[in-house]
Amino acid sequence: MWDKTTWRRRTPADAIIGLSVKTVEQAEAAPLDLLDYVGIGGVFATSSKDNPSPPIGPSGLARIVSVFRRRAPKFPVCGIAGIDASNAGEAIAAGADGVAVISALSRKDDPRAAARDLRGVVDRALAQRGR
Repeated sequence: MWDKTTWRRRTPADAIIGLSVKTVEQAEAAPLDLLDYVGIGGVFATSSKDNPSPPIGPSGLARIVSVFRRRAPKFPVCGIAGIDASNAGEAIAAGADGVAVISALSRKDDPRAAARDLRGVVDRALAQRGR
């Protein structure tokens, strides 16, 4: 396995390195020293890609987030899969710092308006959490 120096030397200086995790075990093993953030999920069902694993839901997201908070309290985590304006608040309430989306924007007639709406949901949920 490469160390952080090797990863960084082989990527552009401004590259952001993330990792997707689906389980508590993967969260425990994640090489935080190599990463800038993690995406956790799939939180909800999605049609954007084939995912043979069942969704972990907000409670599964919260369990995995708790591993990262224990290991590195300020490490950035986001919820992934099946997230849109109707459920992004649940992902934030479960502990995610943000969300990653595809169809929540790409399948909308006005992606900019959808992005503004989604951002509003996320910002309100973060404010409710006191962030």
